[in-house]
Amino acid sequence: MSKSKLFRRWSPTETGTQGVTRRLSVIRALMGYALFLLLAVECLLQLIGAAFGLFPETSIRHLFRSSSFQPHDYLITVPEPNLVADHMLGGRLIRIKHNNFGMRGPSSTREKPTDVVRIVTMGGSTTYCWNTSDGDTWSDRLALRLENRFPHQKFEVLNAGVSGYTSFSNLIYLAGRIVDLDPDFVVLYQTANDLLRLQQIEFDGDYDGYTTVARVGRQRGLKYILYKFSMLARVAYELKSAAASAVSKGSSTGPSGDPLFFHEVLQRSEYLARNVTNFVSIAENAGVTVVLSTQASPYPHLRDDSALWNNIVETGIRLFGNLRPNDIPTAFSHYSDQIRSICRLYPSLICVDNARLVEEMIRGSGMNVVVDESGDGFFVDWIHCQETGNRLIGENVADAIAAHFEAVMTSAGFAN
Repeated sequence: MSKSKLFRRWSPTETGTQGVTRRLSVIRALMGYALFLLLAVECLLQLIGAAFGLFPETSIRHLFRSSSFQPHDYLITVPEPNLVADHMLGGRLIRIKHNNFGMRGPSSTREKPTDVVRIVTMGGSTTYCWNTSDGDTWSDRLALRLENRFPHQKFEVLNAGVSGYTSFSNLIYLAGRIVDLDPDFVVLYQTANDLLRLQQIEFDGDYDGYTTVARVGRQRGLKYILYKFSMLARVAYELKSAAASAVSKGSSTGPSGDPLFFHEVLQRSEYLARNVTNFVSIAENAGVTVVLSTQASPYPHLRDDSALWNNIVETGIRLFGNLRPNDIPTAFSHYSDQIRSICRLYPSLICVDNARLVEEMIRGSGMNVVVDESGDGFFVDWIHCQETGNRLIGENVADAIAAHFEAVMTSAGFAN
């Protein structure tokens, strides 16, 4: 159909049924042309993607992660109970299971069995461990270490980590849910999400709006299907992300145009300290022993490898819009110092300096691969540990709990 004929059929002089029919036929023709064009572009992108490995399915793994959560009235989002979710990462299948409480770990009851030592691990995605299958999270490694060390004692480790949670989120989570489970120990592994939130220019002390990053997209919904099978949808997502990143970078500079406010980032770490201090008070008032851990990071280990440093810094720039790349390790170090300061204030706490222990281990081992998605590295990205890192973190926490446990087990009525 020629352009002239097409628009003649759309002539406003047409009236009655015949005119309506012709107009509908034009609309159908336009829709057909549009559909044909989309299919042609999709086929072309599929061919290009297959030939050059562009936009793999792993690049949209956040959709799989977000599908594991559901909205909540005051926590914004919580893990979905009794869920099994799979996703691919670096060519590996990652399988995640939630128990009846929506936590990673064995199914349990609200009432704690009398012969069980119950441990709840808390934090963000670095505790939830979206990038490792069940059995390889640091919470799993913690449980295994304790079971091997005390074979006659029953331990129950519940992984209550939630992607996106800050110290404020975990403070609410502890008070509203976790203390009701009557844990003997609660482990808090928290820094990264606070640093992510506190470096934003517009900030409120209650971290308002931050955890909306983890809002829910159903795994079997239309969006999931489009992103899983359509290369065009993936390209659209990448373009949207690039545009959002550009806007974020442009809006994250100070009055002089410098990406600083670094002193404010350090000052705002007081909110982390306040939340963790209140966390400790609530837990101890409920008779729960608190384990605080600093958070391991790959940044201190990458400066000598320019390629890795540039890669991880690019990730950091997207996440930490207000920080210069070289400021990011300093910020992590400062936030770890806040945790260490709280440990010095509360002698009753069990403290694990995983930031320092992991750094010493990596330097001492001479690891060639620090960050890698395939599973060979210590970290999968800027902050999330692979199986190797999770094993070290979990064993460090377990050893600290074991030392405390051995000191009090006789008075507590437990047998080794």
